[in-house]
Amino acid sequence: MLPTNIFIIAATALVVSGAHLPVKRDIIDLGITSFDSENDELSTKRDIIDYGIQTENDNDSHGVKGDPSSSFIGEGELPDGTKFKKFKRGEFDILDFGVRNITEDSPLSKRNNDWVQSCGPRSAWMPVNDVKTGGSPGSGFNTAVAAYCYHITHSLDNQPTVLGHGQATSSIVFSGYILTTGKPAQVSFVIKNEQDDGNHTPDYSNCIKYLGYISAPNSSCYGKKNMDTKGGTYQVGESAVSYKGIPETLVN
Repeated sequence: MLPTNIFIIAATALVVSGAHLPVKRDIIDLGITSFDSENDELSTKRDIIDYGIQTENDNDSHGVKGDPSSSFIGEGELPDGTKFKKFKRGEFDILDFGVRNITEDSPLSKRNNDWVQSCGPRSAWMPVNDVKTGGSPGSGFNTAVAAYCYHITHSLDNQPTVLGHGQATSSIVFSGYILTTGKPAQVSFVIKNEQDDGNHTPDYSNCIKYLGYISAPNSSCYGKKNMDTKGGTYQVGESAVSYKGIPETLVN
């Protein structure tokens, strides 16, 4: 695995869009999920085809350009028996595992204002911005956010990713990222819709904005000394929709 490659393990709806990212990225897509309040285990529920596309400002500092080339490669199966469909999007690939159940360990408490609900563990601080000098150069939290938000909001079928009540989408972005300690890193992302009723459709600009609040200098999840973040969960007002991004040590 080359250090310049960025890989994404995702649990979003079916992805078939053409999107060209600055460096080669492979995506494993696990599908839209639904959850309850018991635990965080995943289990297959049903197939899904919803997966959205939005446009972003080409001058956005986190922007990622698109590439119309896209194709279905074929079907396969992991060693544990999990089946997937493989797609080619520009210069990177997607393995789509369909829809799974995801459960919630602590349901959101509704509030009237947007807020950073919680922070990640102190064991995995990650530079907010890319590190280009020193002994351990690599990509930071904001780059992972940009890659994830682009992934979740672009598709070939031009259909939005719609999360109904009790549904969630999760992804892991990895390869080329580092922790503050210099160790290889991955970032786990989750978007959950716990509204009493109504859907939530992620869009690129808001995805960048919500996850950006977690690593902002005034956030409780930000480290002033090293300009890094331990990630966290951001709740969108009283709607019980949350965006979560947690840096972790890379799991090989």
